[in-house]
Amino acid sequence: MGSAPQSRLELEDLWRNRVHEARVRYLKAREDLLRVRLNYAHGVPSRDGQYAVVKAQRIEIWALEAYSRAMKILHDLQVDGKLPPPDA
Repeated sequence: MGSAPQSRLELEDLWRNRVHEARVRYLKAREDLLRVRLNYAHGVPSRDGQYAVVKAQRIEIWALEAYSRAMKILHDLQVDGKLPPPDA
């Protein structure tokens, strides 16, 4: 990765980009889940189909949680002036 952000504006830009990337991942995960559910609903129920649905649900939940965390960090930075945690 590049060097650490030097200013608050650079930090905000960094987190806006992270929010955007997290949103893209979440929307893709949501689309994938809908596709898997549709395929499962129109096919013969099977353990493999059930597993695919559960896996897609977990990925979507993970992506939504990551998106929510990124939005909260950006909000806290912009509104409250709170710096993100070092491990974020």
